[in-house]
Amino acid sequence: MDARKKEMLESRIKQVCDLADKYESTIGGCPQATMAALMSILDIPKDLFRAIGPMQGGVAQFHGDGPCGAYTAGVCIMGYYRGRSWEEFHSGGDNAESVRLAREFDRRWRETYQNISCGGLNKELFGRNFNNYENKDDYAEFIRLGGYIDKCNKICANAAGIILEILIEEEIV
Repeated sequence: MDARKKEMLESRIKQVCDLADKYESTIGGCPQATMAALMSILDIPKDLFRAIGPMQGGVAQFHGDGPCGAYTAGVCIMGYYRGRSWEEFHSGGDNAESVRLAREFDRRWRETYQNISCGGLNKELFGRNFNNYENKDDYAEFIRLGGYIDKCNKICANAAGIILEILIEEEIV
């Protein structure tokens, strides 16, 4: 890759990382924060953005074994770009390409994090899990410990960067 193309790639990745960080820090909702950052430079349907909303906090904010919303956004976007269509599904087509891309996203994710679950990431980053939706004291502690200063917002930023990097490397965008 020539120097100019590499600089352009790094600039675009930095842009989506910064936006994902900002959106998670100021608005919240990890899957939508991650996806909104990517939507700033990619053509992703707004209905997909809406559909991924309840995936925040380990799916419906349970903060347990459910997957991190930023992780879910990555897998969902791989499916959007390379998943099988309605027609392919009904004609027995396979989903191998989107699965391959999702596995690559997972591989890169695991270079930074040991977990994909929201609860596991909380334990990894905070040393404990939280129930932010039902427990106001937990949410206050999450905030006090930097949940939106240097934890979940950074996860969203990292996820957005990985997603865009794969899409560019695969010449999808």
